[in-house]
Amino acid sequence: MNRTNKVLLALLLLQFCLVANVFWTQLSAQREPTGALFEDFNPDAVTSVFFMGEQGDGTEVKKDAKGTWVLPEKDGYPADENKVEEFLHKIQKLDRRVVVASTRSAHSRLKVANSIYNRKVVFHSADSADDEVLFIGTEPTQGQLHVRAGGDDRVFLTRDLSAWEAGTDSALWLKRDYLKVPSASLTEIQIKNPNGSLRFFKGDNGQWEMEGLRPGEIVNTSSVDLLVNRIATVRMQDVAGKTDQPSFGLDEPLLKATLSYRPAEDPGGPRAVVLLVGHKGEDKDMHIAKSSESEFYVSVPAYAIQEVIQAKGADYVAPKSRNASPDK
Repeated sequence: MNRTNKVLLALLLLQFCLVANVFWTQLSAQREPTGALFEDFNPDAVTSVFFMGEQGDGTEVKKDAKGTWVLPEKDGYPADENKVEEFLHKIQKLDRRVVVASTRSAHSRLKVANSIYNRKVVFHSADSADDEVLFIGTEPTQGQLHVRAGGDDRVFLTRDLSAWEAGTDSALWLKRDYLKVPSASLTEIQIKNPNGSLRFFKGDNGQWEMEGLRPGEIVNTSSVDLLVNRIATVRMQDVAGKTDQPSFGLDEPLLKATLSYRPAEDPGGPRAVVLLVGHKGEDKDMHIAKSSESEFYVSVPAYAIQEVIQAKGADYVAPKSRNASPDK
């Protein structure tokens, strides 16, 4: 056999191996016609979800007495309800169409074993005495994931879930919007910071006005709108607890902001919420904040609140009016 024939034979054998591999993969991935991974799984009935990682790390989200999703390890701080509900509905949609293994011998290799896994998620429901358990394993290719239901030896392939969606870090499940007042409902903002005091209020025309303008000066509404956006929605970084600490610096806060607003759904009188922001602590990138509408103290990134802390009257006067005389 000459060299050319040997090369052709080698290529033929390689092609045969590739075809056999594809055939074996397709044969291994048996398909079942129908069936949910968890039969009768009801997202609305779930009362707690515990996420565990391969390193023993974990976190829990659960419903409190009011039916609100919270994080027990964060003193019961609210969880991101939309994120939790979205995750539960994804679990409900997981199916058993593609089977990649049917025996326990494959569990460790695919990281869906009882003690060897990438993620283990336990669901407790009010209408069931038994918990549902989901094992999340390896990713054979991007966008695919091996999963197994507790009590079932079969391992399935899914494209409808990713491991990062079952995060074991409690910070991933926090409700980030600590203070959120719709800008359109605001009627007045009072700010006290190291530069003094500011008061903004809505005029009869619905536009922002500023107290203390000199004759000929007009308010820079664009600048005020930016300030309003900063203070009306405050996003937190982490929970600092429910008890005030001297290190929070809230006895003499760096910022005190009082927001008066009229909720669209409430025909009654206006409400007011007070936000206190303390001095920077050991973490120079964070301030501790406390809202009068929350029992929680939280950390807030300095960059997110710095503009309000440094605000001064001159920043909100329209440039063309600063040098205007009373006669003009």
